Amino acid sequence: TSVEKTTASGEGLVSTHAGKEATFTITARNKEGKTNVANDAFVVEIHKTSTKQLEEANISVQSKGDGTYEVHYKLSENCEEGEHSVSVQLRGKHVQGSPFQLKVLPDQLLNASVHSDCGCW
Repeated sequence: TSVEKTTASGEGLVSTHAGKEATFTITARNKEGKTNVANDAFVVEIHKTSTKQLEEANISVQSKGDGTYEVHYKLSENCEEGEHSVSVQLRGKHVQGSPFQLKVLPDQLLNASVHSDCGCW
């Protein structure tokens, strides 16, 4: 797998809410840019931009068996809103576009007394 050709994409690289699950996809590619099926060990970390502090998060990276990897993560409910970064690395090197700028948004549903479980409002 070529680190320089490997990409990551999805809403979970753009914004999330503390305490809510977010997802994105890593697509492993070879030097020719074609999807590469391998058992790559990607490392995903999330840091607060201003302090470079590693955020507490449950992160799982699962191979789909077709050269793509589904990443699920959930930041601690105590995570501060604001600017963060998501780093996606393979063999100690960042994949294309990493680190990604992540916005942790306030959880507007926490204060809702009606419809707090459906997210429809």
